[in-house]
Amino acid sequence: MQWKCRMLFFMQTLFFPFYSQGQNENMGKKIIKIDLASPIYSSLSNGIAGSIFFDYNLKNHHGIQVQLFSYSFDEKNSKFKSFQFIPQYKYSFNKNYKGLYTGVYLKYKYFYEKEIIQIPKILRLEFSQQSFNLGLILGCQIYLGSQKHFTVDILSGIGYGRIYSTNYIVKETEYIFSKDGPDGILAINLGYCFGY
Repeated sequence: MQWKCRMLFFMQTLFFPFYSQGQNENMGKKIIKIDLASPIYSSLSNGIAGSIFFDYNLKNHHGIQVQLFSYSFDEKNSKFKSFQFIPQYKYSFNKNYKGLYTGVYLKYKYFYEKEIIQIPKILRLEFSQQSFNLGLILGCQIYLGSQKHFTVDILSGIGYGRIYSTNYIVKETEYIFSKDGPDGILAINLGYCFGY
């Protein structure tokens, strides 16, 4: 009978980690973050970029995070718009949700592009694409202030993206700017924590 109880406990911990061993004081903490790297990226690319994160601590080292990212670029011969929706699963190595964490991300990416290419004659290309990307993340989050309400989060990720939909509006050339291939995430976030 004793070994059956141990086996049941092991199976519960393995397959239902969010519901094992009661609640702890960190369950339910919520953090809203902005990416401080977005203005730098905007300046370097002459576009407009913005990114916001919604982070929720579940239980027993587990957490979920959702990132929304947008970017636009508009010049005489080139126009580009992109939107990304990136849910992430996070596992913190510290039960207090501080320090190093790892996890996985799934990225949905939509972008629209319009180009006037002069090689050697003028050719126009206008299309939109949608892709899904999957990868691993590694980050570090620390808490600041006497009440620990502020956070600094450095996040990186690497994965692979696959385009599943391409819609041509104008196609005078076969040149494609985006293809299946490596994908990544990089962010330096400043956040405010609720739920203390």
